[in-house]
Amino acid sequence: KLVSDSAQIRSTPTEAAPAPAANDTNSKENFQKAPGSVVVPCRARGMPMDHNFKTAYFVIPENVEHGEELICSYFACRNAGIKFRYCTHCKVPVAKR
Repeated sequence: KLVSDSAQIRSTPTEAAPAPAANDTNSKENFQKAPGSVVVPCRARGMPMDHNFKTAYFVIPENVEHGEELICSYFACRNAGIKFRYCTHCKVPVAKR
């Protein structure tokens, strides 16, 4: 009986941990885990009223490079395309145009 139970256990597939989503790097949870990161509100124009400083922001890591594209946390803004890049001279997001 013991041998059959151990064989049954071995044949049962194990569940793998889910792979992290691609946009996890811009979530508030990762911001809290990454010391040195800065949260900056998204200033995109023409967005709905719920696109505000609480729901629409960029998480800028400490090692960000000049001209790096920034992705907004707000779903509709993120899906509209990347509109901002980071300027290391000014230390703020700037319009991509």
